[in-house]
Amino acid sequence: MEIEFELPYQAVVDCHHQGDCEVDCRFWQDTLQLGLDRDAMVRELTEYCIEGCETFSNEKLEMYCIWIASGNIQETKEFQDYEKQLESEGLN
Repeated sequence: MEIEFELPYQAVVDCHHQGDCEVDCRFWQDTLQLGLDRDAMVRELTEYCIEGCETFSNEKLEMYCIWIASGNIQETKEFQDYEKQLESEGLN
């Protein structure tokens, strides 16, 4: 992603899963108060082929960015290794 922001582990887990993630993403959006740049969000979501994103509210744009970032993070080896470590320690 072109936009950089930090997400806590639990946000990453909560914001990208099977089923509807909107409620979870909105919760973390309200909690984190990221205040991402609108133009950067539109460029980012356009790259992910989110059609019509230029008409979305800032809140909806940010929600999509959180959702996409969470999925991207979950796909990293570092995240997967961390999850395995938590499981081996009985913490997940």
